[in-house]
Amino acid sequence: KYLVDIDGDIRSVHLPKTLRLKKKPIVGDVITLDKTHSLMLSIEDRKTYLARPRLANLDHLFIVNSLVEPPFTFNLLMMFMCFATYHHIQKTILITKLDKASLTPYQDALDYLHSIGEDIVFVNRNQEQDRQKLIDRMQGKVVAFAGQTGVGKSSLINLINPDFQRQIGSYSEALGRGRHETKEVKMVPFLTGYLVDTPGFSSLELPMLKKELAQDFPGFSAYIGTCKFANCLHLDEPGCTIKAEVKAGKIPVFVYETYQKLSETCLERKRYE
Repeated sequence: KYLVDIDGDIRSVHLPKTLRLKKKPIVGDVITLDKTHSLMLSIEDRKTYLARPRLANLDHLFIVNSLVEPPFTFNLLMMFMCFATYHHIQKTILITKLDKASLTPYQDALDYLHSIGEDIVFVNRNQEQDRQKLIDRMQGKVVAFAGQTGVGKSSLINLINPDFQRQIGSYSEALGRGRHETKEVKMVPFLTGYLVDTPGFSSLELPMLKKELAQDFPGFSAYIGTCKFANCLHLDEPGCTIKAEVKAGKIPVFVYETYQKLSETCLERKRYE
């Protein structure tokens, strides 16, 4: 059985064996039911798909970074951004704990992100305009918050909706009817959309190949097709535009060094090839 949300009503539905052979439903799937709302007839095409955490149709990923406790980490931020870009998911960078540290040590990193057009929101819990910026980006969407433990994800959610803890409690109780507690991903109604509750976004590994990172790394897409070799990985190849831009000072050295480190974690080819 599977639990589905039908306009706020949690229902348990059956999955025909014939449909199970074609595609197994996962959290986030949009489905078609029969007239009795007890039998699943089909699963709509997924806009996005994540293998880990296993999730369908995520619209927007909020990448949360605190200035301290834990400190701002550019490498980890870029990893989350590459992850979102690879999966074609819209992203917003959230900077928290502005009252505990200065932005000055991280200004070069922030300037680079601004220069390549990334969406950045500086969140002050006492500012209503900051709260509204988040609400505007979340309305009617399936969203998730990603970031290290301690960066303030729970505080942000409560800032947006102070009553959320009570709502998630009552919703979890509804989901608990006949539910196996081993399920680690769930979606909770939030601001006319859904908030994905999962531990899978605290840390992650990039599922991409080196050649995919070469295209999806933030700021590098503008240079696609400009290197001497079409399959340039921007590492040791001659005629690399990216390396030339670094040498000319147009791409910061620390950005390129982060790219090199992330490339080391990526595969040369798919494991099944």
